[in-house]
Amino acid sequence: MNKLRIIFWCVLAIELAGIALMETNEQLSGLLSISTEAEYALISCMEMLALVSIPTLLKLFKFNWVRKQLESGDQRAWLGWTLFRMSVMLLLVMANTALYYATINTTFGYLALIHAVCLPFVYPQEEPTT
Repeated sequence: MNKLRIIFWCVLAIELAGIALMETNEQLSGLLSISTEAEYALISCMEMLALVSIPTLLKLFKFNWVRKQLESGDQRAWLGWTLFRMSVMLLLVMANTALYYATINTTFGYLALIHAVCLPFVYPQEEPTT
């Protein structure tokens, strides 16, 4: 359990350090120069990922096939699904933040904020006792 929390906070610390570097102009931003069509496709892809991933990750433990694994008492199943859920959400936050600073398109910034608002809901809780 503590390992999951350490991973969670370390990834967030790396993310915040990256944001601080970009905001203080230590790292150059706006370097990704792609065509308008490619940027539109990238935005559409990330928006679809947000629309699909957020409800799916938040309701992951309610799916029957996941619930059966969790109710079997296998702690590795709980650890694996919690790690998957947390990792995907953190990855989407990092990807959207990186795309925001690479393209300076506010849509990616808003998507990163939406995913960041969902992070407390995937924060690793205490392991269930069986």
